[in-house]
Amino acid sequence: MSVLKERIEFYHTLATLLEAGIPISRVLEQRFQGKFRRAARTLSDGLAGGLTLHAAMRSTPLFSRFECSLTAAGESTGRLPDVFHTLEEWFALNQRLRGRIISGLLYPIFLYLVSMCIFAIFDLLTTEKELSQIVLETLFRLLVPFIAYALFRLLSGLFLHRALTGRIIDLLPILGSLQHKLESARFFKAFGLCLATGLGIEQSIQLSADCCRNQAFRDRYLRLKEILRRKSCTFSEAFAEIQTRRDLAAAIPEMLQTGEQSGNLDVYANRISKLCSDEATLLLERISKLLPPLVYLILVVFIAKKIIEVVSFYTNMLHDLM
Repeated sequence: MSVLKERIEFYHTLATLLEAGIPISRVLEQRFQGKFRRAARTLSDGLAGGLTLHAAMRSTPLFSRFECSLTAAGESTGRLPDVFHTLEEWFALNQRLRGRIISGLLYPIFLYLVSMCIFAIFDLLTTEKELSQIVLETLFRLLVPFIAYALFRLLSGLFLHRALTGRIIDLLPILGSLQHKLESARFFKAFGLCLATGLGIEQSIQLSADCCRNQAFRDRYLRLKEILRRKSCTFSEAFAEIQTRRDLAAAIPEMLQTGEQSGNLDVYANRISKLCSDEATLLLERISKLLPPLVYLILVVFIAKKIIEVVSFYTNMLHDLM
């Protein structure tokens, strides 16, 4: 079972048992799957030692900043079951999107691997390279997709959360839009949860900003607190000070104004979160459909290059014979 599926089951169990009235200390005694069995024991020990649940989660590398911050909001508002259902749905969405991307790439990658083996045979028959050199080159080509994936995971873990990375991604047409929708969905989901249970605006902003993955977005949303203190204005007026063209395109300012005028800002914050999440899903599906043709294009270029090399080899050989 993948870690992502284990995470979904972990939050589903927490939400279901807490809704049934079972104390969190008893819930964490359940036999969870994989890494979460040990994590549950660590959380249980932390609670026994006087830590809050979100503080105990922060001491465990298995949980992200988003999970810890949203749990902190749930503890502050007394809505932990709702928070855990939200996390369950969030990671279930991630699992579906990841599955679509992987399934779309499986066949192109299979073709790539088969093609590399065929090209190795061509090299053996049409070049003067040593067998050991051909084997090494072929092994490297076969490993390229897996090396690229490993590098992507490593670099994203090291740099994706940094403010500079967020600003650079924001300049890109598709990835910038995707980042904005995902971060907006995180912020407004937590913001709606906090407001629904009576937390103040500033405390809600602080907890919700901590849910953002990228530092640039955390800093941006935290500016709302400064604007509110300095101008003593409404939340929608403060948001107008930091809004971007992507916020305007998603009609976020208008929805915030409507929420304040109707006295249902928490409801409209949840609607904004759902809207951004749905749009991010559609955008990721579009990206997943673009990846296979891109792999095919790279493969076609590589095949064309090999065909030219083979034709050139035999042309030169015929020329030498004549």
